Amino acid sequence: MVVITSSNGFIFKNTSIATQLTASVYKGGVLLTDANLTSLGYTIKWYKDGGTTAVATGSTYTISAGDVSNKATFSAQLEG
Repeated sequence: MVVITSSNGFIFKNTSIATQLTASVYKGGVLLTDANLTSLGYTIKWYKDGGTTAVATGSTYTISAGDVSNKATFSAQLEG
């Protein structure tokens, strides 16, 4: 299971966008660290607006006003 949290909420208005998204991966109820994921051959990849090219990799992704022009949706996928 992958759970995404945000350091500053999930909805932003105007240009006041500043948050860090964190993807936490659980297996059997146990949180896997980045080192665990790497040793298992997995990577977390971040996607914007349903795109097919990752905009970032790793368990965290920082979003600022320059990353969103009008509306955007971000997702994280565990790939390996």
